[in-house]
Amino acid sequence: MWGHRKVKSFGPTFKHHCNHCDNDIFLELYKISTWFTLFFIPIFPYETYYHLICPICKYSFELDKAKFKELKPLAELNMSFINGLISEGEYNQITAANAGKVTTSQTTPSQQSQANIGKATVSQTTQNPQPVPVITTSSTMPQITGKDGAPMALITAGDFQMGDDWKGSNDDEKPIHTVYLDAFYIDKYEVTNAQYKKFTDATKHKEPKYWNDSKYNAPNHPVVGVEWNDAKAYVDWAGKRLPTEAEWEKAARGGLTGKQYPLGNTLTHDDANYAGTGGKDVWTYTSPVGSFAPNGYGLIRHGG
Repeated sequence: MWGHRKVKSFGPTFKHHCNHCDNDIFLELYKISTWFTLFFIPIFPYETYYHLICPICKYSFELDKAKFKELKPLAELNMSFINGLISEGEYNQITAANAGKVTTSQTTPSQQSQANIGKATVSQTTQNPQPVPVITTSSTMPQITGKDGAPMALITAGDFQMGDDWKGSNDDEKPIHTVYLDAFYIDKYEVTNAQYKKFTDATKHKEPKYWNDSKYNAPNHPVVGVEWNDAKAYVDWAGKRLPTEAEWEKAARGGLTGKQYPLGNTLTHDDANYAGTGGKDVWTYTSPVGSFAPNGYGLIRHGG
């Protein structure tokens, strides 16, 4: 039997402007192999492809094996820093020493991605993208800024445990199961009223419920009363997309496994804004975006 496919992500490589989704992103390095199987057991690979894939729109650039080997150390270095295996100082020293050693001017886009991952055809060409340090602050994840001005964090490819079996969880959250996701970007913060106003001003889209309610409409507070169609229109305007349920849950968990909340098994008013007030939560209604500590992926307010 033929056709078993293995997909491995080596992590982010360098920053590149994707002409398809119009974002400056860190392209992910992938190796995709098709294996011969015997009694459903993979025996050996008979086809292998190498790709750089945009985490946002999934457009891919097909590489030859030599270019893959050239970029692999960069991806492994970035992942070592992301996973805390080397310090920021060590990371910066290595990237400074290797500056200019990795180039991608010979990278050519695939006309049809043989890996068939997402929208895997490419019409643009790479325009001499240069490797840059993935991290420029003490943040633990590569970041970009979306067209709406919102900073986005990279959630790298891999498995996570999806679902919940804590007391009070819903039946549709069970059982806990392993889900593999490709890399993707997600906003670090909730969309503010100020950001949403730029969208409504530009598109003449209807204003959401509570738009004129002083309890909720401060410019730096999260927009509320938004329905699914409103959210879809916003991300279309911003050149993004809505996350899947699995993507949202993985991002919200911040790398934690088996925990009830984004920061652990307890939730207090020092961690989030919810019913009542106390601790750092002094707001009866919504609170300014970015008021509480981030989770392990650098995302704010996934717990309330």
